[in-house]
Amino acid sequence: MSMTYQEYRESYAGQLELKGEARGEARGRAKSVLELLEMRGLEVRDAERERILACTDPEEADRWFTSAFSASRVEEIFD
Repeated sequence: MSMTYQEYRESYAGQLELKGEARGEARGRAKSVLELLEMRGLEVRDAERERILACTDPEEADRWFTSAFSASRVEEIFD
């Protein structure tokens, strides 16, 4: 018996896939945050870089990205 796409998404495997997609989105956005900070000439310390790259929450990564446009120091994006 085959399952519909909706049934698959609601299944355990589907939930794992969704988590993986979210992590991938967050990781991509985190890389964009770093690129933006570096393009703006802000010094990104190793601990900050690690924190940004460890992000698995797409919403948090989006907030950091938005904050990176106006931050005068990298620490400000985490507020």
